[in-house]
Amino acid sequence: MTKEQEAIDYVQKQIDYFKKQIKFIEAVDRTYYEAEYKLYKNRVKQFETVLNMLKENSAEIHQKNTELAEKNANIRNY
Repeated sequence: MTKEQEAIDYVQKQIDYFKKQIKFIEAVDRTYYEAEYKLYKNRVKQFETVLNMLKENSAEIHQKNTELAEKNANIRNY
């Protein structure tokens, strides 16, 4: 597993965790947990932003590695 994929998996686990916490708060007395509820909602947005950035960077790295491999193959065949 690449470092990028490890980071993506970690961030996705964090998102899942906070979403579970949000569901729990919605199922109980939300007014009592209002501060936590807002914090968790904010964390999900933050982690989703980071996740999207990681996925974009991972795709760019994969594309560049593919291009580099193709160039190397062309050099070897030259």
